[in-house]
Amino acid sequence: MKVLDRKLLRELYRSKGLLLAITSIIALGVMCYVAMQSAYQNLQAAKLNYYYQCRMADFWIDVKKVPVTELEPLGSMPDVVEVRSRIQFSAIVDIEDVAEPLNGIVISMPARRQPVLNDIVIRKGGYFTDRRDNEVIVNDSFAREHGLFPGQWIHLLLNNRRQELFIVGTAIVKTWIRAKLVMSAAPSS
Repeated sequence: MKVLDRKLLRELYRSKGLLLAITSIIALGVMCYVAMQSAYQNLQAAKLNYYYQCRMADFWIDVKKVPVTELEPLGSMPDVVEVRSRIQFSAIVDIEDVAEPLNGIVISMPARRQPVLNDIVIRKGGYFTDRRDNEVIVNDSFAREHGLFPGQWIHLLLNNRRQELFIVGTAIVKTWIRAKLVMSAAPSS
């Protein structure tokens, strides 16, 4: 047996470069696996945290043009957590340094901050105040792209009338809305 052991050691010594390469590849593979698993778990935790923070619904159904009297019976159906009426419509955004008008979506939000399903995450500024009736929260990525920030005024064409709105904050809105601009305006009382 000693002869075979010596022969094995001699072969290992002669192919030490190959042995080092194989060991390095295995170690690199294990490191990549651990790094990818860690990244996956971090992304999963971030997603769950975002969904929890925004109270993201498992699913929702958008119903258009439902009479207000029918909202209460919809809310009393089994397993329905929340029924919320919202106003949502298109608008044209008029920014001074932009040649072409931009299309946007205006979505109503509660006048006072309260937990709602599929909520927004405020990035800069704050929520609506009682100081003005014409306050707006602008999509954060749109605001960064066009140099908008809280404290500025923005002009929208709503129902063929030019409206001047005061930006009180920027926010991340739920991901299912795909538009160049998503604004949340407090409903006027």
